[in-house]
Amino acid sequence: MRWFLTLLIVLSFSAAAATPEPDPEPVWVRMARTQLGVSEGTAKGRAKIRAYHKLGSGRALGSKSAWCASFMNWVLSRSGYRGTQSAWARSFERLGTRLEKPRPGCIVVFWRKSKKSGKGHVGIWLSETEGTIQVLGGNQDDKVQVSDYPKHRVTAYVWPERWGPF
Repeated sequence: MRWFLTLLIVLSFSAAAATPEPDPEPVWVRMARTQLGVSEGTAKGRAKIRAYHKLGSGRALGSKSAWCASFMNWVLSRSGYRGTQSAWARSFERLGTRLEKPRPGCIVVFWRKSKKSGKGHVGIWLSETEGTIQVLGGNQDDKVQVSDYPKHRVTAYVWPERWGPF
């Protein structure tokens, strides 16, 4: 009987060791990371940006049009999540569930020019310091990259919703 208990203990530890840890990074963050380096400065990059516009906002805009929102919509759509299907960055203020505080991987929306201008920027919150937020997004110095943005310009932190039953 003792050998049987020993076998059960060994098997339970083996099963626990074989079970992978859940990935804490949301799937849309991993999808966005696959696009790091896409730039307006290359023909291949401009073609990719046109694809972001077409799938992300449903509009065939050129690569010189503002594309942070189209990129975010593309990333969410390719990851099985609902975006806004708008090329307007501030449209993400109404996406999914509004968060009181940022959470790794949440969508962060900023105002640009002034709070009342309606202009903005959208990306993925990665981390923060006292005064800045590290954001992964498109159209950040004309490419997909990680950049710092001032925290005081945040208008919303949101968490996207899935398209349907998964």
